[in-house]
Amino acid sequence: MEIEKLKIQKEIKELELKILESKPVSSSWAINRINPTILVAVIGLFGTLLTIAIQISASNKLENRKFEYGIYLQAQNLGEIEKAAKFLDFYVQAGIIPGRENQYSNYLKEGEYDKIPFTSNVYKNISLPMIEIYDSLILKDNFVIGKGTKYQLTKSTWGEFEDQTPKNIIIASTVTNDLNQTADYYTFFAPMRPETQGKGVSPHLLIGNTGRIIQLIPFNYSAIGAANNEKYRNNSILIQLVNWGPLSKNGSIFTNAYNQKVDSQNITQDPISKKLYWDKFSDEQITALKKVCQLLILKYKIQEIKLRSEIDNKPNPGPFIPINDLRNLLNVNEK
Repeated sequence: MEIEKLKIQKEIKELELKILESKPVSSSWAINRINPTILVAVIGLFGTLLTIAIQISASNKLENRKFEYGIYLQAQNLGEIEKAAKFLDFYVQAGIIPGRENQYSNYLKEGEYDKIPFTSNVYKNISLPMIEIYDSLILKDNFVIGKGTKYQLTKSTWGEFEDQTPKNIIIASTVTNDLNQTADYYTFFAPMRPETQGKGVSPHLLIGNTGRIIQLIPFNYSAIGAANNEKYRNNSILIQLVNWGPLSKNGSIFTNAYNQKVDSQNITQDPISKKLYWDKFSDEQITALKKVCQLLILKYKIQEIKLRSEIDNKPNPGPFIPINDLRNLLNVNEK
């Protein structure tokens, strides 16, 4: 990346020299004396440099967040909340993680234990399963296991479900197309948003377009962000399918909610809202979704399966979820 950047800078300097060598008669004539090809090339190179700078900045920011989170994870593994507070205060004083002097020790004195990233204060008696690669999915101890399912717990929970039993499943989609980056967002960035007060938002599960799963919250705990609807907020499991979400079309170009250009061979017009388009879910995603729903229904006696759009003022996950097939799975609880 750095070599490429230096190369581009050198090319810009060479082009700038060519422009200067045109020796305009006066400044008012200067723009007319510049070779249009050179001018376009300079603009293009500056654009490339800007893009590289943005990419480097975003990459550095993510790496910094991952490093900070690694420190928080070390604090969680110390086993005692007092040790975790002292450990974090040390790194704050060293300027390695953000915070105020004695911030975490003061949280202890004031009884604000939830502000200290210490696992036992979030999830009680939770033991993460090993990542298993066998072909079938199973549900054990409030986790999906199998097919390389990964576990990356967030703090985005209201606490344990009443009777440790969820009653509903909510299906939604993201506005991204990368499973790992989306999980990193929920883990590293969402808790940094001021409005979340350090907890962030998160689904229970993410399902990528290859059918691979990342679990972020155990199934006996609620998810912050599961629903704005009071009826479903604290008793529902939220499953998100990694997908570009609703797309807009301008000419031949499709963009997502963040105005990112989307290139896909599976974009289809919404059959109901003709103004929207969707990047259809993969067969692997739908297969994994059906299997997970089946496991959850059998384990927890799920009562309802809802699309996010049915309970919140949000368009996702769109019209291509086989919702009737999923709801037919509920019949097993009636037998």
